[in-house]
Amino acid sequence: ENSNIEIGKYAFYDAGDDAEVNINNSSVEMRDKAFQTASVMTLSIQESGTIIGEHAFSYCEDLKNVTIGANDTEIDKYAFYGCASLENVAIATDSDNDSLKIAIKDKAFQNCAIQNLVIGRGEVNIGEHAFSYCENLTNAEFKGDSLEVRKYAFYSCPDSLQIKYKGEIYNKDSIEAVE
Repeated sequence: ENSNIEIGKYAFYDAGDDAEVNINNSSVEMRDKAFQTASVMTLSIQESGTIIGEHAFSYCEDLKNVTIGANDTEIDKYAFYGCASLENVAIATDSDNDSLKIAIKDKAFQNCAIQNLVIGRGEVNIGEHAFSYCENLTNAEFKGDSLEVRKYAFYSCPDSLQIKYKGEIYNKDSIEAVE
């Protein structure tokens, strides 16, 4: 709490036993592969500017919930790739700040078991293939007024996927045309 935290490459690689990562009121930067293959069950970052590097949590097979509070957030390529138990992702869900910067880069959550995705207000940028192959994803909601979704962001997600944005319902293909 109340710190500037930098977690280096491989810092917690393949570590832990049903661990929880909780960071509050800090600036945090997790470098590439910081927690890769670790036995992390939950990630909660609140009131903290957040940078999550490439592969930082990839292949964390026990990770079920990711909650990131209402601050600028950057999630790099492959950050959560292949998290086979990840069910819920919530980013800035209670935000009323339209100027937050939320960047989810290419393939950040690719091939995860996500069922529910909620992203609050701010300038949201979703990279190519960011959620592709999330075959359990049935609900996604973007609460803000600024959303950019790149090609194939929801590729190979279920046809039943409903994406809510500005009071409208989109499918995995039509959301790419939103302005």
